[in-house]
Amino acid sequence: MRRASLSVCLLVAVSACSCSRSASPEANTQTGDRFRSATQETYEYPGCADEDYGCPRLKTVFCALEIILSKYNECGVDDDCVEAALNPRCTGAGECPPYFVSRGSIQIFETEAQYEIDRYCPADGLVCGASPSCALPGALLPVCRMGRCSFSGF
Repeated sequence: MRRASLSVCLLVAVSACSCSRSASPEANTQTGDRFRSATQETYEYPGCADEDYGCPRLKTVFCALEIILSKYNECGVDDDCVEAALNPRCTGAGECPPYFVSRGSIQIFETEAQYEIDRYCPADGLVCGASPSCALPGALLPVCRMGRCSFSGF
């Protein structure tokens, strides 16, 4: 289902791309190679291919978010799952469909996911961005499927 979420996000994203490099990359606030400053053109995440999708490395940031999600979406029953609140900035990530995660892991997921979104989306200057165009009908409800948080509403 995680792959389905990523596919739906990628299928419904409408790219509006100016594709100019930000004048100054974000400051490095953490240590280690994974946390070095990035621009859209140089964004990397361990375990993810360097892939564009209308915007430079947009598939890479979606892959990063799916890896982070997989660490925090374990569940036993539907009530274990809650909708994460993220600022998607230039990615459109988490708007449609939203990310559903384990209730006990919501804060750490939101922190890690938002950090990657912020690292990908320049703080200033022109940016290439994606806007969701939701093709999913009705309200999406959190459900626990095969031990992982997902959504229903189809």
